[in-house]
Amino acid sequence: MLRIFLVSSHFSAILQSIYAASTKKEGDVDVLMIDYPPKKTALTQLILDTKFIHNWDVILNYAPELRDETNMRPSLKKRLTRKAKQLPLLKDIYNKMLSRHMFAFFKDFENRIRQDLSKVNSETVQLNMLTKTGLNGVLHKIYPKAEINYFEHGIGDYLYYEQNEIQSGNLFCLFPDEFQAYLKSINNPNEKKINGFIYGDLFYNAVQNLETNKVISNEKEFEKLGNEKLVFILIESMEIYEVPSNFWQDCIQLYLSRIDVPDDYTYVLKPHPLQSFEAINTIESYFKQRGLKYILLGNSKFINVGAELIFYFFSKQTKYVFSLFSSSLYYFTKLYPSSEIKYYHGYKLFEKYTKNSPKQFVDIYNACEPIITNVLAKDCLEL
Repeated sequence: MLRIFLVSSHFSAILQSIYAASTKKEGDVDVLMIDYPPKKTALTQLILDTKFIHNWDVILNYAPELRDETNMRPSLKKRLTRKAKQLPLLKDIYNKMLSRHMFAFFKDFENRIRQDLSKVNSETVQLNMLTKTGLNGVLHKIYPKAEINYFEHGIGDYLYYEQNEIQSGNLFCLFPDEFQAYLKSINNPNEKKINGFIYGDLFYNAVQNLETNKVISNEKEFEKLGNEKLVFILIESMEIYEVPSNFWQDCIQLYLSRIDVPDDYTYVLKPHPLQSFEAINTIESYFKQRGLKYILLGNSKFINVGAELIFYFFSKQTKYVFSLFSSSLYYFTKLYPSSEIKYYHGYKLFEKYTKNSPKQFVDIYNACEPIITNVLAKDCLEL
């Protein structure tokens, strides 16, 4: 069987590598395919290094390379375009122009993939992908009879699967029981296609393989922590919502208000791979001004590593985890369950910061509410 694993992020690559390694049979040809959106060099290398979890037969990288120094803050032109294309007079024109462009764009990828896999027996095919990976449509066209397995790398994958507007397939996820129960409660026909696959020590063994091969490591400066109590803060990429300039200061102040004695802790700050340098600098400056001890995981090595893997090094000393509604926070509750850790999320309170946000992002934010409330956040405390 030809098994294609289409990935776009470090964590999605980790999950699919674990599945691939645990299910491969004799005769399977496993292809790691990196989706086309541009990626920083360090992130691409991390995805390629999943070879230490699973021995890929073929690796195809379709992602243009970005320098690690690239600032991911949306430009003024990008921010204006996001709003303008939703205006009634421009929306239809924009969509028609985009449709023409994407037709030619995907046709080129179709030709490239056919050529790259021309020598592989494709009598039976399994497509493993996220619900909205860029090349999904191309692969569906090339292999119309393929078995389809969807995986997750964020809240959106649950949302899009629930909406049932993608090609029918199974879903392999970290919240199978909760999601299946939710789909059953709303009479969604896909409830029986939900599967769990991370059992026992599969995830921890994968992390240890990466550590052994020096793909991820506990840096020397972290060894100086000793037995200090930690607070782990997930810094999400919120610029797409065009949050006000005081947003991050307000956010960190709120986090600290939930801690018994803030000065008694060391703070581990993990930015999102798409986080802007400006937001990171603002947060770091705040901790310096407060005189609080902190570790910023901001270099190119750590910023691109999935938070779910980095937390492996800090979980035993962590007492609090804070996030607005990062999927990583919810994944922590499954991968690192502990009565010693308070997991805080702030999905509801973020609504007041969406007043100036582009409509398409507000729509997604609102649509996520049932998934977060009914599936993901049951082991989290509300900020």
